[in-house]
Amino acid sequence: MADEEQEIRTQKVQQGNTEVEKQTISHHSADDSVVREEKIVYLIYGVLAGLLLIRFILSLLGANRLNAFADMIYSVTSPLVAPFRGLFDIDATYGVSRFDVESLVAIIVYGLVAWVIAKALDLGRKTDATI
Repeated sequence: MADEEQEIRTQKVQQGNTEVEKQTISHHSADDSVVREEKIVYLIYGVLAGLLLIRFILSLLGANRLNAFADMIYSVTSPLVAPFRGLFDIDATYGVSRFDVESLVAIIVYGLVAWVIAKALDLGRKTDATI
């Protein structure tokens, strides 16, 4: 069983003519690290998806590869899109407006991978019932 820690805080509150006692119970366990790891997985995916989305928009608008920002985005995301290049018979030309299907496929595939990793981390976690 996971190491568990409970914290109970009691607070008295005046509601009209009645004094009410409220209790807040905080439950902390080793499973909290799993939740943190899941958040890290989704954060990494969010950064990658954001970069790929910027690449998609730059390609759609025909961004000039000679521009430092566009070149940086294309260079950083190129390894992420590489596995999907050639999936469709579309010629990649920079500086010309094009619908970058590879970037969209990469966003979807990496999203599914992140979801599977997060669910795998969640498998061992026990859930507690709230009363």
